Amino acid sequence: GSLGDWRCSCISPEAGSATASAAVCIIDECNATCATCIDGSCALNQSCVDVDTHPASLGDWECQCDLPILGTSRLGNATCLLDECAARCPSCLPAEGCTA
Repeated sequence: GSLGDWRCSCISPEAGSATASAAVCIIDECNATCATCIDGSCALNQSCVDVDTHPASLGDWECQCDLPILGTSRLGNATCLLDECAARCPSCLPAEGCTA
């Protein structure tokens, strides 16, 4: 080997690595622990998002509804509601406004 090619790798369930320096380790709970919204995955039209991937920040993943559906829930399935105004906003003129 050559100089400066050593590598630090985080230990599972943390992820991350670096060459010739300390690794920055993260835990994405949606990937690392399968702690997602329904039976290992988010419900239809939802995505799992780990709000803070710092290893000391656990239990902060959320299910977020995919746009234009609105809704978020921490540690479980979100109740998703379609906001027709947000979904169809371009069809309203600026002076008209929209109520759903």
